[in-house]
Amino acid sequence: MKNIFTKSLCLGLGAFILAVFARDLSLHQAIDLAMQNNNALTLQKHQQQLYILNEKQQFGQFLPTMSAGASLGRTYQLHDWSHNERKSASLSVNEKLDLSLWPSLSAAEANTREAKLRFKRFQESLSLTVAQTFLQCLGAQEKLNLAQVKLAHQRAVLAQIEFQQQSGAKTLSEVYQQESTVAQSVADSVQIANDLSDLLQNLVDLINSDSLEIEALKLLPIDISLNPEPPGEFNLQQSAEYLAQQEKIQGAQHSLQAARWNYFPTVSLGATLAHDFNMVRERRNTLAWTASLSVPILDGRTRHIRVARSKVNLQSAQIELNQQEQDLSSQQKSAVRRWQNAQNKLEALSRASAVAERSSQELEVRYQLGAATQLEMQQAQTLWQNAEIARIDANLSALNAYLNAMDAMGQLETALEQLTGASL
Repeated sequence: MKNIFTKSLCLGLGAFILAVFARDLSLHQAIDLAMQNNNALTLQKHQQQLYILNEKQQFGQFLPTMSAGASLGRTYQLHDWSHNERKSASLSVNEKLDLSLWPSLSAAEANTREAKLRFKRFQESLSLTVAQTFLQCLGAQEKLNLAQVKLAHQRAVLAQIEFQQQSGAKTLSEVYQQESTVAQSVADSVQIANDLSDLLQNLVDLINSDSLEIEALKLLPIDISLNPEPPGEFNLQQSAEYLAQQEKIQGAQHSLQAARWNYFPTVSLGATLAHDFNMVRERRNTLAWTASLSVPILDGRTRHIRVARSKVNLQSAQIELNQQEQDLSSQQKSAVRRWQNAQNKLEALSRASAVAERSSQELEVRYQLGAATQLEMQQAQTLWQNAEIARIDANLSALNAYLNAMDAMGQLETALEQLTGASL
């Protein structure tokens, strides 16, 4: 008895502390915090910045280069150590005309667009993971509430049996049996609370926010009993992953073109303005310009290998795109089918839970009237609790399957808006 009430007191005290010091967190806030603080997403963002910088660097090769120089020299005569000084300054401008720069810039632009789409896809995946973890936490919280309701009911039954035992209506063995039932309910509540704590830790790790503490975190509930609309038609153009692969092909095509254009000659233009401080006044300033043409002849097959490698990269990207089309189509059909199966299972378990709840209520009334035994009432309550837990799990599975289906359809944002709009 003492251990039972000690555990119950700890559970009640923990719930009171959470209620007083809890920080509310909605699904929308959880996703926003993850977007701000998740380390993996930050790395993806830095990778995207590298592609943007590479594009800017590629564009900079079209611009002329300018350099300034100065020289100071002194010449000594060995026989008398007399010397002459020469001072000069120059400003040079150079421009290189290379046909391969144009497709190279186009390839860099395509790579940047691909990186942005990959980053978008990573954001979608992170949002999906946060949403599913958030739903698991809500499901565990609902199970904990159910376990606490059962525990309170079991305590009330125990108090009633103890009172009846004192008057001789119940035996001491029945009191011990009910104490064992209460102890099991306490243990179940503790286990569910531990599972909830683990899930909250997973959520906090995803969010990666120092301001959130598991012990003071209260998730704002969502109407997880909502019945979402079926996913719409599948469109590959809504898939960021598919669009990114298309941009990869564009980049490979431009890289191949740049490799081929390396066979063309390059033209270099230059102009230099110089000032010689030692010349007479009329010859101090000079302007010189140059034009050069470079025609590749032998380069150790470097250009040939570059073209061959670019062809292989393009072929690989095209094969990946074809495979991706098949995979996305298969994933879409499979995800929708799993969602439909989860919906059917949820409907069946919801009916079973409703029947078990009515049966438990009826047996409790019969027990109060003396028409049913304590064991029959406890068995009915256990059946109802198990059926309700199965319904909660099926409901969460259906919502997770719906999110996966909408993600496969390229409509995850719509599904998340529906969930965040269902906050209570």
